[in-house]
Amino acid sequence: MKKGYSYILILVFLSIIVINSIRVFRPYKINFAEIYIDKGSSTREIARMLKDKGIISSKSLFLIITKLRGLDGKLGSGLYQFSDNYTINKVIDKLANGQVVKYKVVIPEGYNLQEISKLLANHFKDKSISDKHLINQNRFDSLVVDTIFIHSQGINASNLEGFLFPDTYYIPSDFTEEMIIKAILHNFRKQVYPLFHKVPCFDSLYNIIKLASIIEKETMLDNERPIISGVYHNRLKRNMLLQADPTVAYALEQKKIFRKTIYYKDLKINSPYNTYRYLGLPPTPICNPGLMSIKAAIHPANTDYYYFFARKGRHIFSNTYKQHLARRRND
Repeated sequence: MKKGYSYILILVFLSIIVINSIRVFRPYKINFAEIYIDKGSSTREIARMLKDKGIISSKSLFLIITKLRGLDGKLGSGLYQFSDNYTINKVIDKLANGQVVKYKVVIPEGYNLQEISKLLANHFKDKSISDKHLINQNRFDSLVVDTIFIHSQGINASNLEGFLFPDTYYIPSDFTEEMIIKAILHNFRKQVYPLFHKVPCFDSLYNIIKLASIIEKETMLDNERPIISGVYHNRLKRNMLLQADPTVAYALEQKKIFRKTIYYKDLKINSPYNTYRYLGLPPTPICNPGLMSIKAAIHPANTDYYYFFARKGRHIFSNTYKQHLARRRND
């Protein structure tokens, strides 16, 4: 008798699930909804949030199905989006697989660390639906100069200038600042290392990135990049000053002086970044260069040019200083 009673209870329970499933497994009539799930949220708390947003119609059924599928306590955190074709099973699948919203972020070529930090902070501020997943700009800024963190990433430098590779990134909403930086560094290695015949020693790589960063700031024209690289390679071989205006601009920015035009008086600034005063490459890259500038730094044009100046968005190149002065006078 007891066994028969147990079978009846099981049949009743299964019947309830089937009846509810007929109603639950058709699309809910909602247009669009978002929820942010904190790390450590219980399945019951998640069910309540989903019910409050109209994403599910029954908390108890959500809890039952989650339990039956062995997913209780295994639902992901972060920002999730649901549209009007989501069934309870599809909602659970999305949460269990951690299919969080991803933010599209474009880091332009030639941005420096401060510009990237500000870009990310503003981007997430515009996209965020709550303060729970805003980027911590102070945390980001401290990480890019934290030598312990930087060295743990295989980079023997004082900061990450030059290594935050310009590209389009899709960042999950449950990000941390460390995750963002590590993803960008992974992309740097993926994009840059294949440009060499073998993985370069760090000093060689670092010098290439320093030079590429100057090339990046000198021109926006891809066909000029190898020529400018050739000029600087020639100057380095002859132990000449690079005399690169972008390095002076960077030196000024380090002193919180920002301007688009470099004046003659600026060329006297006492900074190791001032390549009008100090021989060789600057101590660090001056921006985060794109792939074309890095390629140009590795493969300079075979040229006898040692001088150039800007004219109407392009550059005029010269072999000698006398020729350079004459062309500037005629400009």
